[in-house]
Amino acid sequence: MKLFFRITFNIFLILTILIGCKTTEKIKKTDPVALLNQGIAFGEKGQYDRSIDCFNKALDIKPGYSGAYNNRGVVYYKKGQYDKAISDFTKAIEINPRNAEAYYNRGTAYGKCIQQCDKAISDFTKAIEINPSDAAPHNGRGFIYMVILGNKTKACSDWKRACELGLCENYELAKRKGNCKQTSGPLRVWIR
Repeated sequence: MKLFFRITFNIFLILTILIGCKTTEKIKKTDPVALLNQGIAFGEKGQYDRSIDCFNKALDIKPGYSGAYNNRGVVYYKKGQYDKAISDFTKAIEINPRNAEAYYNRGTAYGKCIQQCDKAISDFTKAIEINPSDAAPHNGRGFIYMVILGNKTKACSDWKRACELGLCENYELAKRKGNCKQTSGPLRVWIR
């Protein structure tokens, strides 16, 4: 009798697992979040076309999915298709105007198009307004100021703030090259 129950239980367990796997596959094909995560995974592996396919499927299911537009834009950016990337980041912002990451990403894409530096600075500034504790937009805006516009003062100010927030590479490099001056800190006043 015990053997009968053990065999029956094992058969039940195997059937449950098999049915569960089929259900999981169906969920992946109809769940925009699962498709988004799958697209991100493909993108991280450099499988950009498969990544874009996943984001397209997610957008077919949920057309107003800001995250899918933002992540598809990242893949277009990595492929060097900056106009498509900017278009997707813009759509993500239209859907969610508080999406600081989409502003940052679009600013980065605009930064690749030298004639659009003003738009890059505007997007980095908007990302900073939405999330002032994020170092990346300060860093990106500083890069535009220094490398493209040659404004050391504004670049150093942004890079210093980025460093205060934990992203110090550009600020430290600019200080070593003499582009940003070291500050000794506040003066002490002697009391007599």
